[in-house]
Amino acid sequence: MISSSVFSTARAQNGMDELITQLKNDGDGLKAEIASTNLFKTGLVEGLISKVYYYEGRVTAWDGGTWAYLHDVQDALIAKINATGQEGFTMSEQISIDSFATHATQSKIDHPTANVFE
Repeated sequence: MISSSVFSTARAQNGMDELITQLKNDGDGLKAEIASTNLFKTGLVEGLISKVYYYEGRVTAWDGGTWAYLHDVQDALIAKINATGQEGFTMSEQISIDSFATHATQSKIDHPTANVFE
């Protein structure tokens, strides 16, 4: 006979796996949104930066292998910004972008992605 604690542990693991999968899927959705958004003089970059920071808050709650998901999203936004070019942003947006890029770089230093749930 299998004890109820084994079932509880299995249910907890399944729930955690589902939450991690949802977090990954949300990151993939955010990357798709970034890819499909025109940033050139649209004023949309700060909104995307805010969404990435919100996503980071969710990743931070896991404090584990999900950092790779965040770093992928950060990299996607930085690549999109670079592809858009500096002339596509106002001075205020450029300040936000610089702050975001610095934060993303520090995040990679503080949270190496060698321990990934996959």
